Amino acid sequence: MESEDKLDLILRRMEEFERRRVEADQRRRAEYQSLKAALESWMPEIQKNAEDLQFLVGDE
Repeated sequence: MESEDKLDLILRRMEEFERRRVEADQRRRAEYQSLKAALESWMPEIQKNAEDLQFLVGDE
């Protein structure tokens, strides 16, 4: 009986760790999507700055 209890405990812990891993993966995926959206929103301004710089260097 004692070994069955230990096995049950191990199985419950494995299930809990798997659930936590899945939740962490979902959070990480959401964070990456947020970061990607933030970077993509900066791209037009960076492109404009690069074009302005190219124009200024071309005038000299």
